[in-house]
Amino acid sequence: MFKQYLQQCIDHVLAECHAAGAVLEHDDNLQNGVERTFGIGGVAYGEVKEGHFPLLSLKGKATKKYLHVIITRLETGTYEVVSYIL
Repeated sequence: MFKQYLQQCIDHVLAECHAAGAVLEHDDNLQNGVERTFGIGGVAYGEVKEGHFPLLSLKGKATKKYLHVIITRLETGTYEVVSYIL
C-alpha cells in the first residue's frame, strides 16, 4: 500500500490491526509506540524502517504472535507500508 504521508501509514496499520481482531500489548500506548518507532526522525528517502509489536490476543484468543510493520520511503517521497501478523 502506498501513502503520501507517514501519518497515513501509521493510521492505516492501526486500522488494519483492529479490523483483523488483534489486540496489541499496551494497546493504550500503541500509537505512541508506533510513532516512536517510525515518527521520531521520520524515514529518510530510500530508507526502510521496521517495527514489531506483541499481540495479547487475535480474534479473541490469546496468542504469542506479533504485528510486523515495514515502512519504506521511496525516492519519489511516497511511502510504502507492509504489515502482517506472524
